Amino acid sequence: MIECTNKTDTILDLCCNQGRFLKKLDSVGYNSLHGVDIMCPAIELLLSYKPMNSDVIAAECDYIQDYLPRVPDKAIDYAITYSATIELLHPSFNIYRQLSRICRKGFIFALNEDGHSYPRFYRYLPLRYGFKAIKISKLSSSGLTLMHYEK
Repeated sequence: MIECTNKTDTILDLCCNQGRFLKKLDSVGYNSLHGVDIMCPAIELLLSYKPMNSDVIAAECDYIQDYLPRVPDKAIDYAITYSATIELLHPSFNIYRQLSRICRKGFIFALNEDGHSYPRFYRYLPLRYGFKAIKISKLSSSGLTLMHYEK
């Protein structure tokens, strides 16, 4: 991910848990990081992260369906997630419509696109909301697919 983003980009980690990726981005100099997760104890651990500059990482415990509609238009450069709870969001919540509204540049997801008994259309729906595929590739034996879409 680091090759396609800038350290000044605003990054939102959806379903960030304890902020593993946010902490890594902080450690290499990113300065506008946000996270959201439904697990309040995980967010509390993230917020207690000692090397963190309180102005660099902001995190909130909330449902994605409640959090994303509150994010201002074009407030985020990239949304990211790594095999997270967004795979379990009810299909009636249109995450790609929200991403199109809040992201200036795009999103980078690693998802288990084939691990569901119902279709999720992870490759089609971003196109419908103005994104274009930059890179889609299987991550080695993990069963995950890396999906990088931009506007």
